[in-house]
Amino acid sequence: DAKDTLLGRLFGYAALLRSGMPLEQAVQEAVFNNLLQFGQGKSFLRECAAAVALEAAERMDTEAIAAVAAPGQPLATMLAVKPADATPEALLLALVLWPKLPGSLLQTCHLLPANTPPPPAELFFGASAVRGGVLSPAAAAAAALTAAGLFSREHLQLLTPALLATSGSHPRMHTLWQYLLPLLLPGFRPHRKMDLLDVPAEAAAAEPSPSAGTIVANGSMDKKSAKAAAKAARAAKAAEGKGAANGLFLETFWSVVVEGGLMDSSHERRYLGFQLFSRVLPHLRPEHVPGVFSPEFTRTLAASVKRSDSYLHAGARKLLDGLSAFLERSDVADSSVKMAVAAALQRLGGLPMKQLSSSKITQKLVQGLDAEGVHRYVSSLMEAFLAGAPVVHSGAEDANGHDRAHGEEKAEDAERVIADRRGQCVEQLVAALKFPDVAQSDCEAALRFLALHAFAEVKTPPHGKASKSNPAEVHQAAKHLTSHLSSATRSRCASRLVTLIAHLSHAAQSRPRAAQQQQRQQDANAGKKASDAAAGPVEEAAAQPAAKKRKTSSNGGAEATAAAAKSEPPLATLHQHLHDTLSFIRKALKAPGVSLAVKLGDDGDNALQLLAAIETACLARLIHLEKGASHSHGKPAGHGVNTSAAIRSLATLAAHLQLQLLADPDGFEMDLPLSLRRVAAEGLGVEGLPEVEEQSDKRDEDGEEGAIGKPAGSSWNDVLVDVMLAVMARPVGSVPIAPLREAAESLWRQCCAVVSADGLADIVRVVAAGGKGEGQSTAGLFESDE
Repeated sequence: DAKDTLLGRLFGYAALLRSGMPLEQAVQEAVFNNLLQFGQGKSFLRECAAAVALEAAERMDTEAIAAVAAPGQPLATMLAVKPADATPEALLLALVLWPKLPGSLLQTCHLLPANTPPPPAELFFGASAVRGGVLSPAAAAAAALTAAGLFSREHLQLLTPALLATSGSHPRMHTLWQYLLPLLLPGFRPHRKMDLLDVPAEAAAAEPSPSAGTIVANGSMDKKSAKAAAKAARAAKAAEGKGAANGLFLETFWSVVVEGGLMDSSHERRYLGFQLFSRVLPHLRPEHVPGVFSPEFTRTLAASVKRSDSYLHAGARKLLDGLSAFLERSDVADSSVKMAVAAALQRLGGLPMKQLSSSKITQKLVQGLDAEGVHRYVSSLMEAFLAGAPVVHSGAEDANGHDRAHGEEKAEDAERVIADRRGQCVEQLVAALKFPDVAQSDCEAALRFLALHAFAEVKTPPHGKASKSNPAEVHQAAKHLTSHLSSATRSRCASRLVTLIAHLSHAAQSRPRAAQQQQRQQDANAGKKASDAAAGPVEEAAAQPAAKKRKTSSNGGAEATAAAAKSEPPLATLHQHLHDTLSFIRKALKAPGVSLAVKLGDDGDNALQLLAAIETACLARLIHLEKGASHSHGKPAGHGVNTSAAIRSLATLAAHLQLQLLADPDGFEMDLPLSLRRVAAEGLGVEGLPEVEEQSDKRDEDGEEGAIGKPAGSSWNDVLVDVMLAVMARPVGSVPIAPLREAAESLWRQCCAVVSADGLADIVRVVAAGGKGEGQSTAGLFESDE
């Protein structure tokens, strides 16, 4: 009975307010206070009572609001609580009534940022709010000033408990978001669902009726003109407010509220994160897309789609299906947004693309992306990386008294935002380059871009003297790089550089294998058809076609193998991207104003030069072998070693060791280049290597071991064993270690036939140690066997 009584009073007050009857100020104040008391008494009535109270407040002037906000009144009690204990309805009332609240109450209300102007009233109550129109320039500027204080990291952290509590309205979104999102996303329609899941209905509602100009003389309608006019009107309407979201405010909001709050909580709150994503994405530009595809969000989305028994499975699939429908509409999302979303979906936790949704969203996106679209998107990501995320200063921030006290913290926040933005650009760049239609020129440009910003520091040359022979990437970085690159950003670039190089190498190796497999399948199908046609009813006669079938299949497989061998790329080109990237690094470091970002020291510089010399000499020797006579190609060089394959593997290993040295010089073993030189010179007959006998002789004269950690008279194959063990024992660092180990394993496969008894003993010692003895450590591997 009490519940029915409260509901009846609430509906009665709402009917009274919506009747249009003029009410005296005393009646308005009584209705407002009674509504708030209903909400305080029953939690299930709190949101509804607050919404009706706002309808009452819309009819009240400043004097009436001051009366209901006096000390002791329900409104003053709600707004005076600590932010950690505030309800979503308290934040809703404070935000909407902000322009009308008296100054005395604003001083005690911590839900609103200090020294920040209130939002314009027309943002919530004007015609633009009801019909989703565009704010006036003055109102838009005022709203931007309010957003600067409201969406600062410090204030969002205070509001997070109240924002997380809005999940109590699950599965419906709380009324608070209708008033908060217009400040975050200019152009957002607070009282109409601008939702990904409702795009078709929204478009249908927005489609204008045909104009009189589309009626032809005979009274019939020109359907083509009407369709074109309707499409143009939808495009113009969809473009309203698009891209107006402030990147800094959005990234801060998403990292604090969604990534750091909703995604690390209950299923209801994670579903609220899905709902916020669906309302935010239509207002973003391509550079904002990686921010909303944050790690925890994408991990939750991928896990929910993959597991059919997940509580969020249906919601996640519905979100992706709505996303697919939204992006398929060319008048709603341009190609850059499609590319950004497709690249972000590539990183959905390793989830197979066919499982993303029933409509196979990623396949549909990729089908509409050609090489030119990929090129434009890659170029935009590079520009966004150089620009970073410039800090936005507003009048509200300058007027805020806390600004100067926390200037250093704000600077650190800005640097973190810039680093996050650049990290997202790098991730999107690598994902975009894995699309099937990407051009090789874009891959090469991206590799040079990542290598330059991973290992080099670019400064403007003195007096602006820049050589015309400098690489284009150096000119671009010196001209457009807005701020210093952090160590985390450089580490991210180095890591993704190695990842992309490995991907391109594996792609180059898989192409001839795929062609060979396809040819074998075609020959097998042809042989099967011929066998079926020649088969007779008698079993004895059936044996001959079967034998013929096996013979045909065998011949077909041999022909396919020969064809694949002919079509297989030269050995050097399998890792051409790797060698070209290192060649670019060496060239870029010679340009004026370019230096290594991390100093290597004398030993590091010598090691880098020696590794580069080994790589260059191996590539030169490999070219000589490929151009030589047929009897010298692949012939063992007196040691039972396949020379071409071994030299190719050695060049790859030396190249990957250069990347490891540039990325992490402190953890690099400086003796490895000397060891590789012995393997190249003594074992593989590589010529043109720099002389290092003086260093070895000096160590030998002191009675110490050679550079490899072996006695001076040890064989080159024993040195190779220690190199392999040292490489395999390297811990995982800032860059992926798998490509380096693959190169070492490839070299070992080519040379393992000549392993000596001492080398085999070393391998047995390391395996027997099992990670518990010193034989598993890098330092122990280089100690003497004595």
